[in-house]
Amino acid sequence: MKESLRKRIGTFEITREFVLDAPDAVLAVMSKVIVVRCEFMYHKNTLEYQAVSPHFDEVPDIEIPPRYSVKFDIEEPTDTSTGSVTAHFVRES
Repeated sequence: MKESLRKRIGTFEITREFVLDAPDAVLAVMSKVIVVRCEFMYHKNTLEYQAVSPHFDEVPDIEIPPRYSVKFDIEEPTDTSTGSVTAHFVRES
């Protein structure tokens, strides 16, 4: 893995229900990251992912990876379009 990508590490969560109910949206997220760890957080009913991505900020080796929220832009299908889902990440404070 390129050094510049290795330093672009972050953490984000997706609810279990969202994974089951909106697989196209989850695929839009996963197409932007390389997951290096995934853990089911039973008490929150979420999947917590740690991943590297060019969409994340660079993190020095001694820092804890930042958390990101996943935001979606959903274009509903119409008569002339099949619709689409776009995902992007917003760094939390």
